[in-house]
Amino acid sequence: MKIIINISIIITGLFLMISCSEIPEDIHPDTVSMNLTVNENDWVLVEKGEFISGLNENENEVPYDYEIMVTEVTYSQYAEYLNSAIKENLIEIEDGFIKGSYKGDAFHKMRHEFEILEGNYIYYNLNGIKCRMKYDDGIFSVREGYGKFPVAYVSWFGANAYSLYYRYNLASLEEWEKAARGGDNRTFPWGFEEPTPDIANYHHSKDPFDHENAATPVGFYNGEKHGDFQTRNNKSVYGSYDMAGNVAEWIGTVQHGSHLRLIYGGSFMEYGYNLRSFTENSSVPEYCSFQVGFRCTRKVDEESVESDQILH
Repeated sequence: MKIIINISIIITGLFLMISCSEIPEDIHPDTVSMNLTVNENDWVLVEKGEFISGLNENENEVPYDYEIMVTEVTYSQYAEYLNSAIKENLIEIEDGFIKGSYKGDAFHKMRHEFEILEGNYIYYNLNGIKCRMKYDDGIFSVREGYGKFPVAYVSWFGANAYSLYYRYNLASLEEWEKAARGGDNRTFPWGFEEPTPDIANYHHSKDPFDHENAATPVGFYNGEKHGDFQTRNNKSVYGSYDMAGNVAEWIGTVQHGSHLRLIYGGSFMEYGYNLRSFTENSSVPEYCSFQVGFRCTRKVDEESVESDQILH
């Protein structure tokens, strides 16, 4: 238990978590004029091939074509999943936590590894102070105005369950980094230029929602003007948005020699230099945060998961 606590302290520091004071109310979307043009239901093709990976610029490869979501999964999309899952008795709610099954991890008995057995685990935290999801009379819904915002307070287990339900994959490290960096070893999804407030949502980046640091709708940095705030287009070379900043993203890959899950992309609580596409964080898979969401991938012309993994 001591090791888990110490790891959590480190992770909390990395994400600049606010735990000792009340988090201020965010700017409501209805008060912001926006011209949102990106479709959160779209996917883009990432062709197979080599790419440069990691801080040390290692040669790597994804040997198959795949598609990746244009945006992070939104609150509306995740609410739709939860409503289907509860009807099929795949999830349950206990004290504001949504829980569901997980098959467990292979256990390698490494020094810093904890065994994760088959069982029920937390998928989602409805109690989060910035949570935009609610559950009333057997129905999950999204608070008014937040449907196009990236879902947060979802654990790795909850992101993985969503992916399996729709026959997708939670983006692997190689898939995510190739989609973000392309084939030219770019530092950020949009290129080599350091972040500025008009191209990404990071710590005090002065976007219209930046009263006390907050998420923006998916695809907000689309080159359009939202009220008085002019954005630049931050899509990757393949066409995915928000792969740097906004909410950080769970990765399907388990951290080597550990039970921890990887988190990439940086969030609205990170400084600009932490938005580099190779910057790596990690956490325990039940971690639920207002700064962490996810996106999925799927292989082209091929089932992304075996039939015995499908949950419905």
